[in-house]
Amino acid sequence: MDNMVGNTERVRGWTRAFANALSTGSGSEKLENASRYMAQAMGHTLVDIHGEAALKGDRTSEMFMEELAPVKWKQLMSTKAGKDKLAGRVAIAFQAAYNGQNLPSWALRGNLAPYARLMKWPIEQANNFRKFQIRPLVENGDPRPLAMYVATMLGGGLAVNELREKINNRKSYTPTWAELGAGKDKTRVNANIVAKLTKAGEAVGMFGSYMWLVNAAAQGLAGQQMPEVNNPGIGSVGSMATHALAAGNAILDGQDPLKVIPAAMDKVAQSQISAYRIARNWTVDEREKERRDLSRDYSVEQLLDGKKRRPYVPIVSYNALDEREFDEAKPRDARRIVGEALRNTPREKREEKQRTLKSMGGSNMGPREADWDKMQEYLRFVQKTQGTEAMNRARRALQRDEREREYKRELVP
Repeated sequence: MDNMVGNTERVRGWTRAFANALSTGSGSEKLENASRYMAQAMGHTLVDIHGEAALKGDRTSEMFMEELAPVKWKQLMSTKAGKDKLAGRVAIAFQAAYNGQNLPSWALRGNLAPYARLMKWPIEQANNFRKFQIRPLVENGDPRPLAMYVATMLGGGLAVNELREKINNRKSYTPTWAELGAGKDKTRVNANIVAKLTKAGEAVGMFGSYMWLVNAAAQGLAGQQMPEVNNPGIGSVGSMATHALAAGNAILDGQDPLKVIPAAMDKVAQSQISAYRIARNWTVDEREKERRDLSRDYSVEQLLDGKKRRPYVPIVSYNALDEREFDEAKPRDARRIVGEALRNTPREKREEKQRTLKSMGGSNMGPREADWDKMQEYLRFVQKTQGTEAMNRARRALQRDEREREYKRELVP
């Protein structure tokens, strides 16, 4: 029995270390700490509001203050240092303590405890949401704490997402307010407004683990991809398994392992390590950034006009890596890439490789000039949402991309 208990404790210790490493490596702890600063500032305001109301006998405010300091709250309210201490407890209570001190008992003890630590922050958020927002509404019929919480967290979440986009140096597929105003399919636009708000709520942990379920449903209805699973253990294992399976299938289909394996490792690292993903985004050249941004803009225009949806579950494939590299290559690199692709292809499959290299698909940056009406419609969307200068840049980029594609096709023997 002692051996069994000892082994169980060791497994729990490994699980705890794994959870902490994932949270740090993936960057989730940094985001949680950033949102906690917002709660600290909010804490000072709430202590002033609830403290004064509690001293006057307001039952909801008394419940709030008793949760912070059951015995000493009146004494703490009498000094500035005491109020600062109470405000700090608000930050911990509302935004959760990353050490798990606010976890419910079932997440600290019992069979599920080691696994609950893998998602301790959203569980704490959900537990505190129940105590501080739902309990006053249910027991006292007071909607003010819930209303204040929702308004504050949504505003903060929208700001956090904008900051995250700037840090990542990459546009989010969540439409901007200008793009939502320019969308033609009102049902799809309204669904994306809801999805934008639920994504903002999840970014700062609003409603805790409940919010992931709400956001997952909202993103699906809006035609967007599902959000990342907020359990870093499940998310990491699932991501690695998905990419490993796709890489294995590509190799079995005849793709070069020396290309497939590094590509899969790069994608896994980007999905799990925020510092690596951010560094990759900042090292792309201007041409690649322009192509990536235009591809995103075109996808959003198609989404809000009701023409296409993004796949809810991301599609992972490592097939046709030569074709993708050739398609995205700069003109000066295209001759070398096509030569290497043909040399590395068995003789009996070389004709098929020539055909696939030559038959590059249409650009995902926008419509071709041959589809003049569609191209003009897309450019009007860019002008309306980003301005005339952005529209002119988009037009030049689309024309340049079409010329480059014609040149590269001619390089294939």
